[in-house]
Amino acid sequence: EVMHMSGFSRDYAEGWCAGNDNAIHEIRTAGIKVKES
Repeated sequence: EVMHMSGFSRDYAEGWCAGNDNAIHEIRTAGIKVKES
């Protein structure tokens, strides 16, 4: 789980900079899962 979180910020930044709506959606979904866990 720690490794997943370490790559979370990088994926978020890359997805945001690229304006990749799909990536942003996946990141938000992952964030919700993290909060629920």
